Amino acid sequence: MSGDLTVAVVGLNFGALWAPLYQLHPDVGRVVLCDPSSEALDRVGAATGITDRKADLADVLADERVDAVHLLTPLHLHAEQALATLRAGKHCAVAVTPALDLTGLEELVRAQQETGLNYMMMETGAYSDAVIHLRDLITSGTFGEVTFARGEHHQDMEGWPGYWVGLPPMWYSIHALAPLLAILGARPVSVRALGSGRLPDDRAATWGNPYPLEIALYALAGSPVSIEVTRSMFQTTRSPVESFSIWGEKHGLDWGRTTDETPLFYSWGTPGPGGRGRTVIAEPFTPPDLSHTVPARLRPVLRHPHNYQGASPRLVHEFVQSIIDGRRPALDAVVAAQWTAAGFAAHESAMNAGAVVEIPAFDVS
Repeated sequence: MSGDLTVAVVGLNFGALWAPLYQLHPDVGRVVLCDPSSEALDRVGAATGITDRKADLADVLADERVDAVHLLTPLHLHAEQALATLRAGKHCAVAVTPALDLTGLEELVRAQQETGLNYMMMETGAYSDAVIHLRDLITSGTFGEVTFARGEHHQDMEGWPGYWVGLPPMWYSIHALAPLLAILGARPVSVRALGSGRLPDDRAATWGNPYPLEIALYALAGSPVSIEVTRSMFQTTRSPVESFSIWGEKHGLDWGRTTDETPLFYSWGTPGPGGRGRTVIAEPFTPPDLSHTVPARLRPVLRHPHNYQGASPRLVHEFVQSIIDGRRPALDAVVAAQWTAAGFAAHESAMNAGAVVEIPAFDVS
C-alpha cells in the first residue's frame, strides 16, 4: 500500500490546513476534499490543486478507493462520524474532542477493536517540538526526576458557534492536558477539580454547566507526579494561550504564559548566600532541529506558523505510517478515550465540590 493511500479530508474550515500535508506525504497518492459548502470546496480545491471533491461524507464512505478519512468537522459530530467511518472500512483520524460522553468513547474503543482499523486522535499538543524534546530529555535522564507539571488553556469562545456556549471547560481541556501526558508517558487515574466563577443562567442551561473556568489536579498511574490543569472559555479576561510547565530535579521549563512570552529553561546555578538555596539560571528555550521526525517532503513545512511547532506534519506522518506498518497509532482510540475521559471526570468532580473521581482505563484485554 506504500505510496498509494487515498485520504479524504472532511471539513475544510480547519481541514484547509491539513490537506496540503497529506499531499506532501510520500505514502499518500490521492487526496479527496469533502465539505457541504461548495464555496469551501472550490476555494481549497483551487489553492491545493485537488480536483477530487465531495459534498457529503456518505459519498466519501461509499468510495471504495478511499483508504482513510480525516474528520475536521464540528466537535459534536466527531463520534458519530468516526463510528460511521470505521464501520465503512476506512481508517479514521479525528480532530479533538473524540466524543462528548463516556458512551461515545466506549463505542469508539469497541469499534477500533472490532474492525481492526486505525483510529487516531489528532491532538497537536502531544506532538510539538517542545514536547518531543522534553520527553527525550526526561527519558535520557538529563532532565532529572520530574516533580510537578502544569498545563493551561485560556481561550475566549465568545461569538463561536452555539454548541460552544456553556460547554464545560474541562470537556475541552485536551490542549492543556495532552502535552503533560505525552511528556510524562503516563495515564491519569483520578482527579479532584473545582469550578470558578459563574455563567449567566441562559449560558449555564445549554450544557448544565455553571462554570466559565475549571481547575483540576490529576493523579497518574505508577507515578509520584501530580499534574494541574486550568481551562477557561468565557468571562476570563486575558490573552489566549496554550501553555505548560514542567519542573524537576535538575531542570525546569515554562512554555510561555502568553503567546508572546519567551519559553524559559531553568538549571541550577551556584549555592546561595551562606550555602542556603541555589541560584537559578533561566535561559531562552528553543527546541533543536527535529526535522528527522518526518519524511523529507514534509520537512520544509515543519516550522510553518499554522503547523503548531511541527505537530501537524508529525500527526499526519504518524497516522499514515501506522496504516502502512499495520500497527496502532500512538494516539489510538484507547489513549484518546483515556485522555478525553480525564476531562469528563474533572468536570464531574467540579460539580461535586471537588470529590475524587476515578478515570476509566478503557481496558479492552
